[in-house]
Amino acid sequence: MDPSPVVHTWILVPADQPGLEHRARRVVRRAERQVLLRTHPGANPPGTSVGIGFEYRWSSPQVGFVAWFGDLSAVEVGLLETWLAGEPVDLDGLPAPLEARITASSGARVPDGPPSPAGR
Repeated sequence: MDPSPVVHTWILVPADQPGLEHRARRVVRRAERQVLLRTHPGANPPGTSVGIGFEYRWSSPQVGFVAWFGDLSAVEVGLLETWLAGEPVDLDGLPAPLEARITASSGARVPDGPPSPAGR
């Protein structure tokens, strides 16, 4: 059994970013647990160009956490491609230049299980 709490890694690319979508499509084709989703205009937070979401076993079939990246240079997009090709299981191992480009996030970053109810 796979010990990873991540079921799928989602790559969320706005419809107005066809270059990013094309590059992400190449990565997803080679991966087993990645999903590429073109989002509707305005669906992502303002100023962001791509989101990386993690669907955990406990959040499935929904994404449990999304990190949104903005202002990515061509070099940083290449770093993101390389990092995604390694099939990440959370944001650990994210190259430092990309950490600086996280402009928004949503959900709970809890890679080892769902949040515990209060009092437990």
